[in-house]
Amino acid sequence: MCEIELELKHSYTADLLALANALAEHGSLRQGNLSKAARGYHLAQGNVAHERRQLRVLKLAAKFQS
Repeated sequence: MCEIELELKHSYTADLLALANALAEHGSLRQGNLSKAARGYHLAQGNVAHERRQLRVLKLAAKFQS
């Protein structure tokens, strides 16, 4: 498996971020901030792949968690 995409349709944002963080702790997964389309367009234009770097887990204020 090369990629996992998580999408929140219902429930709490904090739950989705907690799942993403738990998955990242159990392997060589990392959170990304570019869509597959954005990465593809970038490469299709002849650019080199963006450097991969660790992203921090987003912590949301309580008012955005519901």
